[in-house]
Amino acid sequence: MSRTDPFTVVSTGTWAILMAVGGKGRFDEKADMTANVDVLGRPVPTGRFMGGREFAALAGERPAEAREADVAAIVERGVMATPAFSDRGGPFAARKGRIEGGEPAAPAARTALATLYVTLMTAHMLDKLEAPGEIIVEGGFNRTPAYAAVLKALMPGRAIVMAATSGAAEGAAMLAHWDEPHPPPRLSPPPDWRIPGLAAYRERWERAL
Repeated sequence: MSRTDPFTVVSTGTWAILMAVGGKGRFDEKADMTANVDVLGRPVPTGRFMGGREFAALAGERPAEAREADVAAIVERGVMATPAFSDRGGPFAARKGRIEGGEPAAPAARTALATLYVTLMTAHMLDKLEAPGEIIVEGGFNRTPAYAAVLKALMPGRAIVMAATSGAAEGAAMLAHWDEPHPPPRLSPPPDWRIPGLAAYRERWERAL
């Protein structure tokens, strides 16, 4: 309500839901793309995959913190996870996920691999949606800056911001008090992570799909 179209919302949790507000990209039903509606009843191109569940399958239920150096080390070693690690939803649900280059043993390395995987999936789906404008990341993946930071590094030239609150909970509260004024959400940019070889890593990942 506080901005004009177009923009894109990436809502993260058990599901990663990508909503291209004002988008006009083509739908691909085989890629689990559909049309939802926004609060004003307008159709919104949407894609999804089980980001949180796949992240947990790779990182474990109690993931360690992944830092810039951890992600860079996975890229340098060429360790790569290709979809899918859940058989429910998403464009690759019918495929069995695999890890190339040896499964990391250290907890931070496993989290770094999981972060690379879910951000690569997000970037892939955003491209398929032709998702426009600023990308607003909200939800569980914002508990650490790693997800948004790697997504920003994967998509140079795109404006990406992190929402400080849970969009689903805040949206429900706004609907319950619709006639009251609401301040715009607090947004902050992700950190700038420099990950050598990331573009080539993404190209190799896309070729493996």
